[in-house]
Amino acid sequence: MMLTLLRRAPRLLCLAALITSLPACAVSRTATTPATCTQGFTYEGAPVSAEVVAAFEPYVSDRAPPIVTEINLSAAQGSNQFAAASRVGADGRVSVDLPKAHYEYQVIGCAHDTFVLATKRAPTGGSAVLKSVLFVRLDTRDAYGASGQERARQTFISVTRRVPMGDRDTAEVTMHGDNVEIGRSRYRDTRVSMHVAGGTP
Repeated sequence: MMLTLLRRAPRLLCLAALITSLPACAVSRTATTPATCTQGFTYEGAPVSAEVVAAFEPYVSDRAPPIVTEINLSAAQGSNQFAAASRVGADGRVSVDLPKAHYEYQVIGCAHDTFVLATKRAPTGGSAVLKSVLFVRLDTRDAYGASGQERARQTFISVTRRVPMGDRDTAEVTMHGDNVEIGRSRYRDTRVSMHVAGGTP
């Protein structure tokens, strides 16, 4: 069913449909619709794990950019380290309940091989709802396996940019073409506009 949907998206190339050893999907060089981007942000026919995406978020107390910047999706699939099951809501939000927080993301759009995600983290035992915007990419390439001896095609997810928002920030995150915009809220008087650039970040 997922591959059928992806074939109907003319500007999205699903590598899994062409070469069975490449199960992730790639984005075209031009901006596409949110629905098409959501269909593309998948691995082995399912949305990318919310637990994996959550690993890119640094501790709030660190006030730092992402410390973890790349994860091997092929290795994470079926692992004990990333075993929490993700749920997909009717609105396309992908969520997971972790030991210390509820986490969710929603694909806002995509352009130039980059997916733009709006995320929320709600730590357990508190009332905070921490929001951010992530720019992430999927890449399939040769890499060493578990033995460190043999190389095989594996898919990686990397974060190229993170923009923290505020606790329970009411600003809307939108994408028009290859421009991302964070609206006004009590945390900012003017809108924040960002450009999704092509090529190597």
